[in-house]
Amino acid sequence: MDYKFFRKEIKKWEKVELVLWVWEVIYKDNSRLFQYGEDGIFHQIREIDQSKLAVFSMRNVETNQRVCLFFKEGKKLFHEYENAIINIGTKKEEKLRAFIFGFEGNYIVITIDNHIIFTDNYNNVDCFGGKLPYK
Repeated sequence: MDYKFFRKEIKKWEKVELVLWVWEVIYKDNSRLFQYGEDGIFHQIREIDQSKLAVFSMRNVETNQRVCLFFKEGKKLFHEYENAIINIGTKKEEKLRAFIFGFEGNYIVITIDNHIIFTDNYNNVDCFGGKLPYK
């Protein structure tokens, strides 16, 4: 399936590539929001109604493995990507992406090797499995 995102600032639809790990939300009323919607629309994190958030999960699109985080009242969702490119300009150029999500003091990191790490400080985690020449 092709996915698209509407860029309001330029009033155009853009194609969005599917990534390995995608987020999914279950609200307290059991309704759901998917990053890559069943209707082909790509959704952003800012579209999540955090006041109604019950479960935030990341799903591996190849294996269907899920990592779920259950929310308590007053917690604010944190989600970001760590991106890197190695071997730039060569035939071995590789784009790397790690996923970090959670809420203050409770983070889950999914490394490029699909390791799942629970931590209170994601800055101490090597998201790229030693592939970068620096940390």
